[in-house]
Order: sequence, then structure tokens, then C-alpha cells
Amino acid sequence: MKDMEIIISTIIMSCSLFAVGDILLNKSEKVNLKNFAITVGISLVIILINLVSESIVDNVLKILIIFISYIGYYKLVFNESLTKSMLMSFIMYLIFFISEVIVVFIMYFTFFLLQNNNAAELKNSIIINLIICLLGIAVSIRFKKELSMIIEKINSDKRTIFIIAIIVLLALAILFNKTPVNELELNINFILTILLMILFCIVGFILIKQKYDVDKMNDEYKKLANYSQITEGVLEEYRLNLHESRNQLIIIRNMISTTKKKELEEYVNNLIDATEVNKYRWINELKYIPIPELKGFINFKLMEMSNKKIDIEIHIERKLKDSKMKKLKIKDRGDFYSIIGVFLDNAKEASLESKEKKVALEMYEINDEIHIIIANTYKGKIDIDKINEYGYSSKGKNRGTGLHLVNKIVERNKLFERATSKMDEYFVQELVIHLNSIK
Repeated sequence: MKDMEIIISTIIMSCSLFAVGDILLNKSEKVNLKNFAITVGISLVIILINLVSESIVDNVLKILIIFISYIGYYKLVFNESLTKSMLMSFIMYLIFFISEVIVVFIMYFTFFLLQNNNAAELKNSIIINLIICLLGIAVSIRFKKELSMIIEKINSDKRTIFIIAIIVLLALAILFNKTPVNELELNINFILTILLMILFCIVGFILIKQKYDVDKMNDEYKKLANYSQITEGVLEEYRLNLHESRNQLIIIRNMISTTKKKELEEYVNNLIDATEVNKYRWINELKYIPIPELKGFINFKLMEMSNKKIDIEIHIERKLKDSKMKKLKIKDRGDFYSIIGVFLDNAKEASLESKEKKVALEMYEINDEIHIIIANTYKGKIDIDKINEYGYSSKGKNRGTGLHLVNKIVERNKLFERATSKMDEYFVQELVIHLNSIK
């Protein structure tokens, strides 16, 4: 009977693995034969591990083997990188460990009030394990936004994440072996054990969160350094142009009194023909965008493209300057900037691989709607029907996450609408902002 409970509880836990992965990795993974077989396989591994002895060495090995099994599970089922699979496994382990500790504490406290000593027997029952799994799934749903962001954005190497995970999990294994929860009574020793276990889990989350914050700050510094470098280049170009223009004006002033009119006209015409057209000419167009931070953001992205020799065409309708776009709420602005950032980054990457290297940006208002159109040349073939799928990219495996994330934003925020198309040699992305939804 005990073995049967372990088998059923393990199957429930394995199904929870799939559910939590589906929630936190933002993927609608289908339950197919392959995923079913992998889930059954990991269930068998965990069942065999749980049937061995309970020495401290065995408990430590159990946690390590189960943790590694979880990593393999998320990599195979959800097709994630090793780093993300490792981080997802660690977070999932902590979620369910905390859930187990909370349920066990509530159960022991309840039995203590009822003066019943059967808590240890009930701990490993199917119903308790089901409650633990449901609580873990509920925690995942409640903190989906925060946890998903950490999993998606963290840039730490897999070695760092693995070391953090092993240290925390080993501490939990040693603590659990020293005072097994299923042998405790509700006393000070039991309460301290519960608190210590929760503390170690919290420490694990804090360490991962700190790594995320450090990585995020490093990214910001890199962007700032890149922006400073580009701005410095622009200022240097203007300084040189100003110096050159001053010298030419001095020459023209001297030629006025000593040179014939025809020769002077020829000199000036040659000077005009030799002068490079201002490569940052879009600045005059950007002044019609009513949101300063958006104006600066787009300017930065366009300067990046220009420095990579991408030919840029831009048209911003004048009446946007007085549009309701400036009334967008902070949250909606965040979604707006994320979408524009993805569109511009994708346009830059795709155009760089094409022969023509062209990007076009157009913004205009019509019928109480703002239309932002970004078009770029590209190389190869693009399947419009698959463009929104997670991981799809014409540039290779696991590089097409941006448009999938954009699609998630548009599904969540009805203020925005988007469309994708191909026109001649251009790949076209269009974002529509419904102004009538802005209050």
C-alpha cells in the first residue's frame, strides 16, 4: 500500500512539473506522446529514488539526482537552454519544497489541536501530496510575472546558477536528514526546523533575484555605454562638420574679391556635391513624436542602424505631435516601448543579413488610430503563419522569441493590435494603437 502511494504521488508530482513549466515558461506545450513518455520516464526515476534507504548520503544523492532529472525534463519537454532549464528546475524545487513545508506544518498543527498522533502516517498520503502540488501550482500562478521575468531575462552562466542551486539544496537535504519532518512532533524543535527550511528556500530565491538584478544592471550599463559611444560619435561628426564648414566659408569669402563669378559658382557647386547628406536626417521627423522618452528610444535605435550602414527611411506625420498618444498610462507605455523595441531590433538584424540593408519607419494617425509601420529587407524565406510561434526565426533555432512576446502583450492589452505581412522585398510589421481606448 505504501509503495502504491509513492507511485501515485510521484505521478501527480510529475504532472505538476509539466503544469508549472507551462505557467512559468509562457509556453502552451501540448500533451503529446513524446511529452507523455518523458513524464512517465521521470516518474519512474523518482519512484526508484524514493524507494532507497534514508541515510544522509542517500538523501543528498536523492536531491541531486532528482534536481538533474528536472533539468533534463524541462530541456527535453520545453526545448529550453541548459541555463533556463537549470534555473526553472531550481525555482520549481523551491516552490514545491516550501509548499510541502507549509502543508506539513498546517497538518501537524491541526493534529496537535485535535490531539491526534497520526500526522506522520498521513504526511506521505496521496491526498496530502495532491494538496502540496496544487499549492505549488497556485504559487506559480500568483508569482508568474515575477518568476517568468527572472527565468526569461537572467543572463548568468549555467555554472553560477548550478553552484547556487547545489548549495541551497544540499543545505536543505542535510537539515531534513538531521530532523526528518515525518518523525517530528509539534514542539520547538519542529517549529525551528520548519522555519530553517523556509529560510533556506527564501535565501535561494534571494540569491537568484540578486543575480537577476545584477544582470539587469549590467545590461543597462552596456546600453548606456553603447548610447554614450554613439552620441559621442555624433557630436564628433558635428564638430568636424562645423570646423570644415567654417574653413570653407573663409575660403569663399576670400574668393569673392579675387575670383570670377563663374569660377566661384563652380567651386560652390562642387562643394555642395561633395558634401555628405546628414545621415541623422530623421531627427527633424522625430520631433513630431509627443513622448520624449519614445523619441529618444527610437533615435537611439536608428543611430545603431545607421552606424551599421543600414539605409533608413522615416516619415512621422506632423499631427502626431498633438495626438492622444501622450496620454498613454505608464503601464501601456511600457508595453508600447517593448513592442517597438522588438520590431526595431528584429528589423535591424534581418536587414543586416540582406543585400539591400534597408529599414523604413512610418507613423501616422487615421480614424482615431495611430499606425506604426516598420519594414525591412530580409534574406531567405519567412513563414508568416509561424512567425508568432515561440522560437521560430528565419535566422535559426531559438532566436525568434521577440515576436512571440509581442503577441503575448497584444493578447493581454487590447489597446494594441498588430499585423504582419510581406511586400515585395520587405518584411512589414504594423502596430495599431486604438486612441478611443485611452481615457
